[in-house]
Amino acid sequence: MNKKRDVAKATSLDHEKERIEALNRYRIYGTLSEDVFDHYVQMASLIFKIPAAIIAFVAGDAVKCKASIGIGGIEHGSKHEAICNQTIRTGNDIFIVDLIKAKNVPGVKFDSAYTYYAGTPIFTSDGYAIGCLSLLDHKTHHLSAEQKSVLKILASAVMDAVEERLKRLEEMERNQWFSKTTHEGMWEWDIINDKIWWNANFCNIFGYPLVSTNHYDLEFWCSRFADESFTEVKSDMDSLNLNGEYLFKRADNTTANALIRSVIIRDEFGRPVKIIGSVLDISERFKTEEINRKANMEMMRNKDEFISITSHEIKTPITIIKSYSQLIRKESAREAFENNKIDLYAERVLKQSEKLLKLVENLLDISSISNGKMSIYPEIFDFTKLLEQTIDELDTENATHTIEKTGDTAFTVYTDKFRIGQVLTNLISNAIKYSPGADRIVIDCRKNMESNTATIAVRDFGIGIAQDDQVKLFQKFYRILNLQENRISGTGLGLSIAMEIIKEHGSTINLYSEVGKGSVFSFDLPLSPVIK
Repeated sequence: MNKKRDVAKATSLDHEKERIEALNRYRIYGTLSEDVFDHYVQMASLIFKIPAAIIAFVAGDAVKCKASIGIGGIEHGSKHEAICNQTIRTGNDIFIVDLIKAKNVPGVKFDSAYTYYAGTPIFTSDGYAIGCLSLLDHKTHHLSAEQKSVLKILASAVMDAVEERLKRLEEMERNQWFSKTTHEGMWEWDIINDKIWWNANFCNIFGYPLVSTNHYDLEFWCSRFADESFTEVKSDMDSLNLNGEYLFKRADNTTANALIRSVIIRDEFGRPVKIIGSVLDISERFKTEEINRKANMEMMRNKDEFISITSHEIKTPITIIKSYSQLIRKESAREAFENNKIDLYAERVLKQSEKLLKLVENLLDISSISNGKMSIYPEIFDFTKLLEQTIDELDTENATHTIEKTGDTAFTVYTDKFRIGQVLTNLISNAIKYSPGADRIVIDCRKNMESNTATIAVRDFGIGIAQDDQVKLFQKFYRILNLQENRISGTGLGLSIAMEIIKEHGSTINLYSEVGKGSVFSFDLPLSPVIK
């Protein structure tokens, strides 16, 4: 079977059911924007020198945009539903269309401010087109065979990212499953045959007989939840997602608060065949046990979230480095190539490599702190020069904030120069990152000869930190909820490392903050060795 026929089969409506099943298998349709996919539309815009690009996934006639540039955000992707749908329906590996002419075709509606479109399907490993990578412009382009090849390479890289995303989700679910099943009742729903099974521990907790003596189906299972929970449980089971706290009826019809967790088991084709779950009666726990449970769940949540964030933070630069390396190799193999393009690719590879190295260094520091092996090597040095050097390094990446210095302008300190540089970099970077609506950062330095210390304060005028969050801010892995919602990246390690470094110098990091008005982080450093 030739390539043309393969593409036609993968996009044909005759195989729509299988194609939709392939899309559902990756659990990406309708999800929010993610950094790694944003990078690919930015890369496409840069490579092809076009103002707009889209990554979209197609389910039937509905299209959901995953990432975009130049169309005002993914919520505007719906304007391009028709053209994205057409891309995976044509049977072509590259679909190019004049949108002005297409608008005049009866029955075809393309709502776009652009006049030129080129797209290529995103194929799964088993050959189904689940979405497309699209280019848009106000002027016509004539893509060479080589440019079409590059576009298909980018689409393949997007599919690699989709595959890795699914692996990460499944690994997280497995970890959560194994961490939550100890000493709990177990249940299983055979979806194909509509049979419910539970173990002896479930019988002990809720008083039901072993399933081997009776036949139970989904309708019976849902009926065992309190009336006010029945509709919710039925909906959750139909959507294969029963997770949370529910009111469950014991065999004697008394009601128990049940904590339920579940995972989906799929066959070799990715189709769901079973749900396996755990259930725990949490009704009669003492208050102290409830507090401990919440503390343990918070710890597990932080660890799971840390693993998820760290995996994502590591995967993103590695994926981007891989993609740019492929492009550099392809460009360099040409007899004549644009040096400025190679330089730009190399610069992006270097930047992502530095990001990856910084993350690994943070993980090593956390390991050293946890094992009590962080070493401090103090020396007398010019603090002002270190501060200026740190600001200069950050200024290369900061185009939004002016960094002002106030107070004493020249003095020496007796500290570990490298470690204090880490602290300054972390606090100043955070000040920039968490004050997107401001345009300046103030660093105030004050000597106190009587106490033989210098007080360093980093002030921003940003979003501020709520009182409840201030208590936990320096804990390992802790990230403030509203920062996550604002999609501010980070692993939650920087401040905990900075605090440990300052503690090793005999001080602490103090925080003063008001929500909406900004924050001040300050710490003391010794001016000279303490004579004992």
